Amino acid sequence: MGYSCERNISLFVSLQAQDECAANGAYLADVADEAEENWIKGILNVINPQDGTDYYLGGQDLDDGQGMHWLSGMEMNYNDFVDGEPAGRYYLHMDYDLGFRWNTKNDDDQVRLFGFYIKNNFADFCVP
Repeated sequence: MGYSCERNISLFVSLQAQDECAANGAYLADVADEAEENWIKGILNVINPQDGTDYYLGGQDLDDGQGMHWLSGMEMNYNDFVDGEPAGRYYLHMDYDLGFRWNTKNDDDQVRLFGFYIKNNFADFCVP
């Protein structure tokens, strides 16, 4: 299975990342299954092995602690949350310090800027 993606090399807070995606005809990535997640992790481990950058995915808690949802509208049937997550925080990211497993942050946690993973419908390629 091929995946259409880009890894953005700029660092943003989540809402800026969403805006950047939309401006380029794309969206923050959803993850359909373990194979897709392993594919993304494989790329991140090659191009980003030691700098500590976390990456936003397109999951958000849109209903005050009732669970994460993909902004794309895809059902969140697969996840790789660390223990205790999602914990009612708003933004989903792949956490570098936890082997790119999934963690969440709130607006007030966004002191650190993250990269982000996006999907588009243009081609089947990944741009590091």
